[in-house]
Amino acid sequence: QVYVDYLKMMVCENNMQDRVIFSGPVFNEEKLHLLRQAWILVAPSYSEVIGMVNLESALCNTPSITTFETGLLNWESGGGILVHPETEELKNALIKISQWSYSERLEQGKKSFELVMNSYSWGAVFPHWDALYSGAIEV
Repeated sequence: QVYVDYLKMMVCENNMQDRVIFSGPVFNEEKLHLLRQAWILVAPSYSEVIGMVNLESALCNTPSITTFETGLLNWESGGGILVHPETEELKNALIKISQWSYSERLEQGKKSFELVMNSYSWGAVFPHWDALYSGAIEV
């Protein structure tokens, strides 16, 4: 809570109360609505097995800025941006996306959606897992 209070103070000091919302956890339809309305999702994780929120965002045609630590090493080929979890890299990525035109943003969202459907959907991953487990059963 101390860090959240610090962030709220920073928002006030920079007069950004009308642009930054501290919503707390959101779920289901509310989460999907927010993802669909976002220009971009920013999820600078320090450690994750796979960045699920990035996949969810992409399915809403919203690209994301995330880190190499999310395991999404092909993310940039699908319209997203990968950074190391460092302030300067995140700042540069935010500057980059702030310069996208509306059509560029739509194209990046479309590429993100297509990457998830082609690389991370059940239809894409099931054959690999099926072959892996089938091979293990035969041994």
